[in-house]
Amino acid sequence: MTASAFPPSVPSSPLALSCRSLGRLGPFEVGLDGALSPSGAAGPVRFAFAWRGRRVQAELGPGRQLRFSIRAVRVPYTAEEAGRRRSALLAVLALRAGGEPNLTAVLSPAHELRLEWQETLEATTATRLVAAATRFILLIEPYLTLLEEEGAVPTA
Repeated sequence: MTASAFPPSVPSSPLALSCRSLGRLGPFEVGLDGALSPSGAAGPVRFAFAWRGRRVQAELGPGRQLRFSIRAVRVPYTAEEAGRRRSALLAVLALRAGGEPNLTAVLSPAHELRLEWQETLEATTATRLVAAATRFILLIEPYLTLLEEEGAVPTA
């Protein structure tokens, strides 16, 4: 009788591991090796989470391109508070010139500022998605604080 390192129900080859699924995790199928693959639609996979009272939206597109977006603050109109508006807009300009190449600040006509960041993942696993989300949050935290200190109002 020979002993096997794997129980009879677990495939022993790496190829077999990547073809099997542990089940679904939100919009993903989880392989036995931890790899995530989109389940269902062929387009980008979208998911979201809440942080600091805001909704962070994420999108995983082709080529493991991951993009995060958050409604950061609303810049006051001149009629509301002219001085604070100027300070907040200067903070937005500083943010845009901040040196982080993958971070962009987009100001809408309604004066809502969105922060967006993207990166390409080496592999698509739950650990890498959580690590990327953590990097995004750590990156934007000082900008949110600066914008709020300069008179921008957090969005609801």
